Amino acid sequence: MPDKLLASFLERGICYGFRIGFNRSSQLKSATSNMGSVFEQPEMVSIHIAEEVAAGRLLPATAIQQSPIGIIPKKNKANKFRMIVDLLSPIVQSINDGICKEDYSFHYASVTDTAQSIVACGCGALMAKLNLKAAYRMVPVHPEDNPLLGIEWDSTV
Repeated sequence: MPDKLLASFLERGICYGFRIGFNRSSQLKSATSNMGSVFEQPEMVSIHIAEEVAAGRLLPATAIQQSPIGIIPKKNKANKFRMIVDLLSPIVQSINDGICKEDYSFHYASVTDTAQSIVACGCGALMAKLNLKAAYRMVPVHPEDNPLLGIEWDSTV
């Protein structure tokens, strides 16, 4: 039987953007600088940001909370990098400090979990796996939370 609350949550999130769960009464402090890795590969950072802007996943903004960015090599892919946004920085008063860990925890399903779910669904159950490139960046964020996810690069916010 479909979970109607989950279906409604997903429909609203896809249509209007998902909230990140930040408690608005939390105190924030913006990052003062990016991670050192971005200064070692500045051209890669600029290319990545330009691609994100072109795809509509990164928007120019003003009056926002800024978190530091870094760039790390992709595993098993020569000359490929991925950009990270450190929502744990600064150490005190970061975005993640204002998000309830109990409400927004995440864990990967194990093979055992998957097998148990299939058995619970019974005979005739179907299973599918989907691997989306850059899936987490495709999840729309609610417009009220966009100002919490700011970065700065090349004097642009």
